[in-house]
Amino acid sequence: MLVIVGVVVFITFIGIGIIVPLFPFFGERIGASPETITLAVAVGAFGQLISTPFWGWLSDRIGRKPVLLLSLAGSTLANVLLAYADSLSTLLLSRLVAGLMSGIIAVAFASVADVTEGDQRAKAMGRIGACFSFGFMMGPALGGLLAGENPASTDYFGIAMMAAALDVVALLLAAAFLRETHPPAQRTSAPMFDRQLARRSLHHPVLMKMCLANLLFAGSFAVIDSMLPLFGNRVHGLTPVQIGYLFTFMGLMSTLVQAFAVGRFSARFGVFGSVTTGLALFGVGQMFIAISGSSATMVLGGFCIAAGFAIFNAPASTIVTTAVAPAERGTVLGIFQGAGNVGRTLTPLYSGWLFTAVGPAAPFVGASLIMVPALGALWRARRAAG
Repeated sequence: MLVIVGVVVFITFIGIGIIVPLFPFFGERIGASPETITLAVAVGAFGQLISTPFWGWLSDRIGRKPVLLLSLAGSTLANVLLAYADSLSTLLLSRLVAGLMSGIIAVAFASVADVTEGDQRAKAMGRIGACFSFGFMMGPALGGLLAGENPASTDYFGIAMMAAALDVVALLLAAAFLRETHPPAQRTSAPMFDRQLARRSLHHPVLMKMCLANLLFAGSFAVIDSMLPLFGNRVHGLTPVQIGYLFTFMGLMSTLVQAFAVGRFSARFGVFGSVTTGLALFGVGQMFIAISGSSATMVLGGFCIAAGFAIFNAPASTIVTTAVAPAERGTVLGIFQGAGNVGRTLTPLYSGWLFTAVGPAAPFVGASLIMVPALGALWRARRAAG
């Protein structure tokens, strides 16, 4: 079962990886400014913010598989809309639909949590995380090759339709081969806005501090998604192909770390030791990019960011799923991912302005500095967990 979840995640994130490094160029094609491009990113994150808790709750209620299929169908629609986007309104709509239908992350991790326990859960989470990263490694390489050296002559329609086709392949594979991991006996009939669960979550000594750490971490990561292609192009003269290769390198590093290091690192230093190291590396990587006087320093920053993401992501989800009952995992993972989506919504609202008004390095300096309070929240969560 874990194999098919990994394959579906891998294929889906190839499609996502095709779009992310090139999305600023999709915006520039219709005359969008950096501020408008980051607004579109914020719109997508807002869609994730309001929908992810719903998908988590729904998967607890009706099972993981149907929610995963709905998410993949919605992702297909979003990429088709992007292919036909010839105005700012259509571009924003495509990102909103993509955000609203992005339930795959929380549901995939909940599926893994359903069938694993203890130390095996951290290893399995790491392997599924590696599938995310591996897909995100292949996607930018494919997108860069499709884009070519000149953004003005790129076939943006074909690129977006390629991403939509990959979503269809993932949807068909999941429909045919994925088995349900959350049987009816374990499902909840609680309403979506369960006051008792919400109250427990709000006062949970570990969960809310982890949500704050994830909010800040995801907010920092949103700067990479929205600003790194423009930074590389404006500061270092990187072409779409070279930007795609940079994202591919980052995906490769993240894949290797998650596949071969996260489980061992967590076993030796504990999940809290892993997430602490991940946040610190991520902040260092952002600062390397900010001060990069050459593309080599930028690549070094990309390595630190990729390794930090890998070491943080799966162990953080492990901490959250371990803290709650099986019937609540999907909902609580939805809350946890939703906190990250708050960060993804907020930082793009000002990072485009910082890029234009203060300087290209400013968004990355800010993204590095917000790792300090994230580490503080994580330290308090570790103390609360004992």
